[in-house]
Amino acid sequence: MGGLFAGRLADTRSRRTLIVGGVLGWSAATAALGLAHSFAAVLAARLALGLSQSLTAPACSSLLGQSFPVRLRGQVNTTARRLHVDAACLRQDAPSKPRQRTVAMD
Repeated sequence: MGGLFAGRLADTRSRRTLIVGGVLGWSAATAALGLAHSFAAVLAARLALGLSQSLTAPACSSLLGQSFPVRLRGQVNTTARRLHVDAACLRQDAPSKPRQRTVAMD
């Protein structure tokens, strides 16, 4: 939902400012999520996380399109998206904590 407004902002405002604002907002929302002690606080932090994260994608795509010649834009956007997907997959595959072995005591 926030992506619709973020796309418009990326077209009319400074893209670098939107990226910096998105990263700072994402960082603050992540910290708030870690400090949350109630469902309402978790929900508010997750909403802020999603909204701040939605600022970065359109601004990054627009900035990449502005920074590269037309013949390379498809390749650059594909590479950027692929790196993002690969990083997300690696993060999902990483164990959150080491496995513990249990030893039977006789």
